[in-house]
Amino acid sequence: MKRRIYLSMKSLAEARELWLSRFDPDAMAKAEEVPVTAAAGRVTAGPVMAQRSSPGAHQAAMDGFAVAAAATFGATPDRPRQLAIGQEAFPINTGHVMVPGTDAVIMVEQVPDPEADPITVEAPTFPWQHVRRVGEDLVRGEMVLAEGVEITPWAQGALLAAGVTRVMVRRRPRVAIIPTGTELVPVTELDRDLPDGRLPEFNSTILSGLVAEAGGVAAVAPIVRDDLGGLAAALKEAIATADMVLINAGSSAGTEDYTYQAIDSLGEVLVHGVAMMPGKPTVLGVVAEKPVMGNPGYPVSAVLSFEQFAAPLIAGLAGKRLAPRPTLTVYPAQNLPSKPGLTEFIRVTLGRVGDKIIATPLPRGAGTITSLVRADGLLVVPELSEGLEEDRPVAAELLVAPADIDGTLVVLGSHDNTLDLLTTMLRRRDHRLRLSSGHVGSLGGLMALRQGRAHLGGSHMLDPETNTYNVPFITATWRGCP
Repeated sequence: MKRRIYLSMKSLAEARELWLSRFDPDAMAKAEEVPVTAAAGRVTAGPVMAQRSSPGAHQAAMDGFAVAAAATFGATPDRPRQLAIGQEAFPINTGHVMVPGTDAVIMVEQVPDPEADPITVEAPTFPWQHVRRVGEDLVRGEMVLAEGVEITPWAQGALLAAGVTRVMVRRRPRVAIIPTGTELVPVTELDRDLPDGRLPEFNSTILSGLVAEAGGVAAVAPIVRDDLGGLAAALKEAIATADMVLINAGSSAGTEDYTYQAIDSLGEVLVHGVAMMPGKPTVLGVVAEKPVMGNPGYPVSAVLSFEQFAAPLIAGLAGKRLAPRPTLTVYPAQNLPSKPGLTEFIRVTLGRVGDKIIATPLPRGAGTITSLVRADGLLVVPELSEGLEEDRPVAAELLVAPADIDGTLVVLGSHDNTLDLLTTMLRRRDHRLRLSSGHVGSLGGLMALRQGRAHLGGSHMLDPETNTYNVPFITATWRGCP
């Protein structure tokens, strides 16, 4: 098979513009009717009107006695009024419908002897005192929710109070995921030993979760071997029922990467190759006027590519708007060189040391899925930059709650497996405590500690002159410090 190289790789901004401008999510979106009780998190497909007033009748707002306010006029402690139970005063509880002919409630604690008959009233009430009147909250025919509103649990309550039991919402977009690769083993077979050269197929699980987070519903197809005809057939089948298709792996420029050809044979390729790292082998295309994305096979690439291209489109089809991640100013724990011409996303752990938040880089390989598991944030290196400098401020996108950062112990220096055990022990002691370790070498750890960029510095250095570990180097590093 002839190798397909990246002939027209686009910048991240260009690729996003080509992709997202090609589709109109509002025009493509479909609607469905669901029970209000199952509508939390869904987005209304049109305005929703109240079917009844709320409340539908005058109701007591307090426990006490329902009365005609006029019967209490002129009452004072010196000249109280006496109201007969069942004729002029009616015991009533909060939420109960008012007795015909009454228009006020006297709170039970304002009656000297609630058990007496007649009761004594020592102060006048005014009409509608402590009464919820018809339509106080909603009037029949009034709009409860506008179109394009995400339904919250309290919105569900408002709809039910207004007599709405079913509601039209945006249908969750159906996203077909086609995993590819002759070497892959499906998740249903992972409880047995893997043959040599075979790999577990877990990207579809990751992508399915991301689809759900964006507002869609994922359907995973069987694994397709590295074969153009088989992939084209699987894509044609998926596009018939799905609103969007993700082809995972096979999007690069290898001799057995067929995603480009499969999309090109059935539709149009908009982008082949994006100047981002990880995520460069991304294919963006259109088949039958539906979006088709060739997602890179390395898991970190797959996630970052999905976030840039698939997530905003899925959210748009679902009627949602993805909120940007919060950012913080952080200080890299070490120099982070980067290749110019590519927008790079660097996974980091974050921890506060003094008045600075230190960003410690995690492994940068596209296949290290644990780097996403451990990451607290992302540093974005612009495409025209050669990297980020140690201890120079830069913005980080947060992947965790800001409060988590303040409980992080920052350890820089030489690595030791004991640090992994310490991480577990800290979490057992207090779930707010975490450990962030960066491997910058023993001397680098000592310098970071001296410069106030770490809480602890790991060191494993032997001084041959004294035949002792660490102490001579610590002494030399701190020489001259106050």
